[in-house]
Amino acid sequence: MFNGRKPPPNPSGPQPGAHAQAGAPNADVEALQRATPAEPDRATETEGRWTNVPFLKQFERQDILCGSLIVCLLVTFVIVLAVALSIRRQPNIVERPRPTNNPIPQPPTSAPGPTSAPSSAPTMQPTTANQGLLASVLPTETLLVVRKNPNSPQAKAFDHVTANPSFSTFPEWRVLQRFALATFYYATRGNNWNVKDGWLQHDMDECQWFQTVTSVDPCSSQEGKLLHLRLRDNRLHGTVPPELFLMTYLKTIDLDMNAMRPSGQSRTIPTEIGLCTDLETLSLVHVHIGTVPTEVEQLTALKSLGLRGNRISPFFPDEILTLGSLTSLDLSRNWLLRFPSDLGQLNNLEVLDLGRNLMKQSLTTVVGNLTSLKRLSVQNNKLAGKLPPEIGLMTGLEELYLNGNQFSSRVPVVFEMLGALTTMNLEGNLLTGTIPESLCRLGTTNLTFDCNGDFPRLCGCDCPCL
Repeated sequence: MFNGRKPPPNPSGPQPGAHAQAGAPNADVEALQRATPAEPDRATETEGRWTNVPFLKQFERQDILCGSLIVCLLVTFVIVLAVALSIRRQPNIVERPRPTNNPIPQPPTSAPGPTSAPSSAPTMQPTTANQGLLASVLPTETLLVVRKNPNSPQAKAFDHVTANPSFSTFPEWRVLQRFALATFYYATRGNNWNVKDGWLQHDMDECQWFQTVTSVDPCSSQEGKLLHLRLRDNRLHGTVPPELFLMTYLKTIDLDMNAMRPSGQSRTIPTEIGLCTDLETLSLVHVHIGTVPTEVEQLTALKSLGLRGNRISPFFPDEILTLGSLTSLDLSRNWLLRFPSDLGQLNNLEVLDLGRNLMKQSLTTVVGNLTSLKRLSVQNNKLAGKLPPEIGLMTGLEELYLNGNQFSSRVPVVFEMLGALTTMNLEGNLLTGTIPESLCRLGTTNLTFDCNGDFPRLCGCDCPCL
């Protein structure tokens, strides 16, 4: 029984019966506890189990990252494969052909194909069927110019001609004809001509294009080929392009009195002129030509050659001496130094004008072989010596101009044989003596010589001899 007071504590340990009264374990209980296996401490067990939890979390994160990366790679591969298959299955995708070195003409509505680098021989890369056709008939040299210089007269003509809506209907000769004339137009600055009516109009026949001589039809009546080109004194500048002579059937070229002054270029007629074997008249007066090409000798049909007022020097062009068909030759106002000794072989000449050159020495006797001459002029040179009596053999001579030289003989009596003579000029020489009386009776309407001038002088006819 409790008496209401708490027993004093036992300093040496628990007392018997103390635990029983207070609900604490007694000795038996302690023994039982020692005999019964101790239940493991859950706190301790839990602490031991999760001692390495941070390391396990690190491993789990690495596994998750690796798995995610693999999944992403697989998804990407599937997407790329699907896109590739879908592109390959599209029916409207056409593989473009690779450029080749062989030009393939394209239809007029298609875009120009790729071009390749030029080879040693120029090859055109036509963008239309028209260009392909024109390129197939032009000379290699012309195609080279067209390809290399888009601003050249040839390139401009190429573009102009192929743009003609009627191009496909033209025969080959007319394709070349329109190209030749277009090149000539651009080469001579056609925009600055005095008159250029009709030139380069697509809807106008080239036979109707302006020319300075309108009294003669420039074209043949059958085919329509342009046979005569006459543009004298029409403010042409520049050069005569070689492509003009693609018109090998030309019969007349008259470009007199035009300022054909190429700067830094050869002042000569293009050698291609030799192709025009049907040419009958070539007139290039005052166009500043310096030389005559050897190909001129191929113009076997040439009848009239006018080269007055140029810079041909110093000797008479030998090529002209082979033109046996010539009836008229004008080389006046050039820089020739010598009268040609072989001129006599041009025995069909009717007109010969070598006036106003720089010829010295004497007038050769071969001039007497030109028995067909009607007009002879060697005025205003420096010819000296005797007048050749062979001149009297030209019985058909109508005009004779010997003035402005240094002839110092008497007038040959044989001149009396010049029964057809109407004009003779002997002034400005060193001639002496008396004009043969027979010349005064020939009915010469224009006989001129030095009368009453300083010594020496001539007299006779209406000029009294002192």
